[in-house]
Amino acid sequence: MASASANTRQRKRSALAEVEEQILEKDWCPDYREQQRLEASNHSQVENEMARSRCRQLLDGGHAAISWAEILGER
Repeated sequence: MASASANTRQRKRSALAEVEEQILEKDWCPDYREQQRLEASNHSQVENEMARSRCRQLLDGGHAAISWAEILGER
């Protein structure tokens, strides 16, 4: 049986989330806030998440990892 402390343990934050928080708190990159503002004003949250996912696919898997027909069909 799991202990009560295991059930109440907080989920560990990702390294990316920690870096983003530090950037915002310490204002290391002032353009980061502007980028977030523009993304929010020009696109929906879903569109931004899909774009980040496609970007991550491209970075991780290269050109062949992207479904170009799907992307070009969305335009």
